[in-house]
Amino acid sequence: MSAPRCLIVTPYAVGGGVTEAFFTSIEIMRRAGAVPIAMVDAKASFLERLAAAGIETVTVPGLGAGGSLNAWAAGRRAGASARRLAPAVILAHNGRYIDALKRRVGSIPVVGVVHGGKLDRFLGADRLITVNQEQAVGLVAKGYAESRLAVIPNVLPVDAIPPFTTRPWAQPPAIGTLRLLVKAKGVDILIAAVGLLARRGLTVGLHIGGTGEEEAALRRQVAQLALDTQVTFHGWVSDQAAFLGAMDLYVMPSRFETFGIGILEAQAAGLPVIASNCEGPASVLRDGDTGLLVPPGEPAALADSIARLISDRAFAESLARNGHADCAARHLLPAIAGRYGDFVFGRNGLSIEGC
Repeated sequence: MSAPRCLIVTPYAVGGGVTEAFFTSIEIMRRAGAVPIAMVDAKASFLERLAAAGIETVTVPGLGAGGSLNAWAAGRRAGASARRLAPAVILAHNGRYIDALKRRVGSIPVVGVVHGGKLDRFLGADRLITVNQEQAVGLVAKGYAESRLAVIPNVLPVDAIPPFTTRPWAQPPAIGTLRLLVKAKGVDILIAAVGLLARRGLTVGLHIGGTGEEEAALRRQVAQLALDTQVTFHGWVSDQAAFLGAMDLYVMPSRFETFGIGILEAQAAGLPVIASNCEGPASVLRDGDTGLLVPPGEPAALADSIARLISDRAFAESLARNGHADCAARHLLPAIAGRYGDFVFGRNGLSIEGC
């Protein structure tokens, strides 16, 4: 008997948390005994990565582009390709094309992974995985059946992480963030916080990894605050481990974040983490134990938390050590792979309470 095929769809054409979750789901499907097939935008930046991993890939022109007319056309193309491939199940990392796929694939189950966006787009899926509890509650409020929902957080796509080790901080302390440079990710808030620290006489080095539509505005903000010697834009970072290994502290300053895979990457690297107290980070961090949570959109509160960790290295190390242990226990592949695979293939009755 041949292994079942799972078509895994993402409209995201660039790197980021959802793209990493997409790749993690490919590995999970492999471990579940399935043959993963990727469906991605024809201009996706990670086509070479898929090829290197030996993943059969179907490209769809316009899958990642915006606009209702384009979405309609791309949805038709995606649906036609899915029908031709006839997989055992379709796993969609976005709600944009769920209805288009359902209209064209007959009885093939479509399982959606809710990373954010408009919840209404996901209601036509046969089953749904959400990365946090708040999303699940919102879907149930819209009439989606709890029995078809599973809350399964994102994880790092590894079985183990290196042991925790301490290391001396740089001078000035190095603060890192890996972000898509868009408004929702709040990098401007972090820059403003660094500016407040400078006015208090506390100098730090801020290292920003990522690209996006806000980069020019962020560079202007740095110039206006006279932070040119303190802030470095690294562009898109391919070697995240090396980047994080050079940092003393990681900050996720998002205005809104449904999960925040960067938190896990920083914890695995042994860094203390400060993040906005919004939907995703609040589901990952225990404030004052595995990290610090600050109100979203408040540079002064963020500056206070950064200053606290710089002045109290013992507390910072405690956060880092506890965060590392929590990541190892809850957010690696062994913690979710079995139930994720079972749920995608409908092999058990996982629910909100069960996950």
